[in-house]
Amino acid sequence: MQPLFFLTLILPAFAFPAHQARATNTTCEPQQTARLVDGIQRNINYQMDELKSLKTLQYLALTSPTASNTTSNTTSPSSSKSKTNTTTTIFFAQKSTVATLQQQSISARQSNQDLAQKMQSPSALQRGLAQVAVSQNSAKVALRQVRAGDKGMLGEMVKAVEEGVRLNGENLRVAGEGRCGV
Repeated sequence: MQPLFFLTLILPAFAFPAHQARATNTTCEPQQTARLVDGIQRNINYQMDELKSLKTLQYLALTSPTASNTTSNTTSPSSSKSKTNTTTTIFFAQKSTVATLQQQSISARQSNQDLAQKMQSPSALQRGLAQVAVSQNSAKVALRQVRAGDKGMLGEMVKAVEEGVRLNGENLRVAGEGRCGV
């Protein structure tokens, strides 16, 4: 009789679904949302600085003596060579600045992706951050390959960063809605 009594107590527990309290997403708090929004804005700021630096590289590519392959008749060959070396030095210094800004932007985006995942942010935001990651990694590879006078590649890089800023603008809008678990 005891086993039957025990079964009558236990069996109903298996017959009906267990009452489960709906789990609340404690990571989707206003503070976390504000942190994510701030992080995306910081990434946009880095991208804007990167864009300015890329445009400086474009300018250097357009104005460098190696880009135009022309020298003034009043310029001696040694001063022309000196001007080319100076412009190339400035170009590579600016390229280093762009690389630093790219890395800052990548680090900010990685932090944003980690936080968005922990917060169970909307899938649209997670996809948007992933698209920015692809764009950033492509730009990083392209920067390694760009040379002084390479106007075409620099133009493509500018377009890629502008697209990244646009994507992050959308990410900022979605993050600002503060919805999680969607």
